[in-house]
Amino acid sequence: MLCPIMPTMPRAVKQITVILSAIFLVSWNAPSYGFGSEAHRIVGHIADRYTCAGTREALERLTPGENLSVAGLWADRIRGDKSWLHAQPWHYMNVPDDTDIADREISADGDVLLAIERFRAELEDQELSAEKRANALRFLVHFVADIHQPLHVGRRGDLGGNTIDVRVGRDKTNLHAYWDSYALEQVVESSGAYAARLVRKGYPSETDGRAMEPVTWADESKEYRDEVYACPLDPDSGDAVPDAAYRARALEIIDLRLYQAGLRLAQTLNGIFCSAEAGSSPRPARLSH
Repeated sequence: MLCPIMPTMPRAVKQITVILSAIFLVSWNAPSYGFGSEAHRIVGHIADRYTCAGTREALERLTPGENLSVAGLWADRIRGDKSWLHAQPWHYMNVPDDTDIADREISADGDVLLAIERFRAELEDQELSAEKRANALRFLVHFVADIHQPLHVGRRGDLGGNTIDVRVGRDKTNLHAYWDSYALEQVVESSGAYAARLVRKGYPSETDGRAMEPVTWADESKEYRDEVYACPLDPDSGDAVPDAAYRARALEIIDLRLYQAGLRLAQTLNGIFCSAEAGSSPRPARLSH
């Protein structure tokens, strides 16, 4: 019996198919390493409300036409640029449960805490070129937000929650992406309106000066991990399935962390560009458990 002859696929079509398949597989399996764009916009909008005149003037000089809600998106936009592949580890840090932030094993590639310290110093250095300081500003804006997301101070074993499947109705995501963006995407509200609502909440102020130390921001994120991982599991699939209580608590934590990130970002920039005004903004308290 003769086998039917399959039509031959043109070579060019084959090549395109292979390329598209590879792109799909990479994008499907690539872990999420940055707070979602909506979160970065919200942080930027909040920070814009607390910047002093000197900071606003400096931002206009360094990144003309970009407010902080726009500047914070740049570090994610360059992730596909081969010349910036070395920057990917700067978005997060891995810290075991039984290890203090200060005692963590520091990767030779760097981490988000080191990146914040580096780019704050570069932004302060007026001997650097305007382009280098502009990029330092964009990185700093982005990483101050990232370090406030609990799973950016994550566990190496599950890639900061990227390997933990999450199911919400028919939607499938992972734990990291849930905290990065999915939870916020369920709230139908513009980033500007969301930021304004968080400002109106009037979080109580902090008097502890440690609140402005980036290592404190990392400590706070790590402290939330028990709650982040306490998502109910489906006994059959093993997927994490957030119930109403988990979803509500997640948004409480996310809201506070967004507000803290925005306010602390503004205070950090004010400390660089107009230190006389830097201490004038109120500080939010940590949400009680």
